[in-house]
Amino acid sequence: MIKWIVIAFLSMLLIATIFRWIWKRKHSSFSGLSGERSEAVEFMRIEPEEMEAADGKEIFPTKTLPLSTEVLRHYAAMFGAEGEVRAEEHQPVPIAIYPPTRKRGWWTYATAGLHQAGGIELLLYSYKRETDMITHLLEVSRHVRTAYEEKGMTIDVGDQFVLEAPIVAASRMNHVIVVPLSFEEDGFAHYFNGEQMYSFLALLPVTAEEAAFLRSYGWDALVERFVTEQINALDLHRDSSVDGGEIHGTDSNESKRGGRS
Repeated sequence: MIKWIVIAFLSMLLIATIFRWIWKRKHSSFSGLSGERSEAVEFMRIEPEEMEAADGKEIFPTKTLPLSTEVLRHYAAMFGAEGEVRAEEHQPVPIAIYPPTRKRGWWTYATAGLHQAGGIELLLYSYKRETDMITHLLEVSRHVRTAYEEKGMTIDVGDQFVLEAPIVAASRMNHVIVVPLSFEEDGFAHYFNGEQMYSFLALLPVTAEEAAFLRSYGWDALVERFVTEQINALDLHRDSSVDGGEIHGTDSNESKRGGRS
């Protein structure tokens, strides 16, 4: 009898913890500014001359966050593979890189510890291994850490980041948007370790025109545009869904994988 009472209590405690986490995520985002998130935010690129604050301290964090073995176990369980971990001292966060498998036909680049600065881990994808993707993921992670550590801000779906360079060479895409996971199995998006809930979101590369479209018309309108134009989100040399412009010299292998027709 006591055993079942204990089990029931723990179950109720778990449910209460999850609901409390959901409530906090809905009401505490950007608490350092307004106490409640009302719209998506654009994280602008910081130029080199703006890297120091008035007191002479660097704006961006200089030490990497601790590597999260819990997150690595979650990735290994969901991806069915072990990743290559990069955790150098100058990085804002450790990064894990996962090659394609029979079930997953793309490379995955994932933070492994960023949840310590706001409860979110981020993922990027590409058909081929791209060193630029690692660079961009670290770049965005710096912004995420700075926003959280300096202002208490956390990211959410729809937030934008301006990249220092195109997502890959000869690409029109120089922004990324925070989006829900679209390429992962059910159960991937959240991880609960008994005390904390971590969430996993993806970064979607977009053109400047698509980023402006999102700011003007919202996330649902951009998704509808992607569907109408048959956009392949993994094609890093795709056309823009908004202005119809073309990029010459694209990777023919990527274009055949489902870009615009």
